[in-house]
Amino acid sequence: MLHILLVEDQASEREIIATAFEHRGVKVTAVGADTQAYEVIRSPGFGDVVAVVTDINLGQGTTGFDIARAARHVRAEIPVVYMTAYDLQTAAHQVPDALMLHKPLRLAEVADFVLNYLQSRQAGGSAQMAGE
Repeated sequence: MLHILLVEDQASEREIIATAFEHRGVKVTAVGADTQAYEVIRSPGFGDVVAVVTDINLGQGTTGFDIARAARHVRAEIPVVYMTAYDLQTAAHQVPDALMLHKPLRLAEVADFVLNYLQSRQAGGSAQMAGE
């Protein structure tokens, strides 16, 4: 079973996205705060996580980029998928070759984008931007 770490500070969005993954048979560890994300990243269970899905603006001074750096410090190869309501092109310059999802989007579709992205990575495909 695939296991995703979801970092989203908006509880309603976090719940919708987590439910969408779970309906597709994916285990989700969903957290709303950077401290919780860092705890998961430092835990032994992080070895089972296949991707990190994070909002860029977490509203607490920490960004999704910070979460990604911490995750990649532990596991350099882990894919990170970013979500943002801000200018997608500006965000993409900070993390080339990453999947960027632009809000607003149908939150239930985030799982489909991420799962397709992971399949593409396994097949040697390139990253994309979605929701523009």
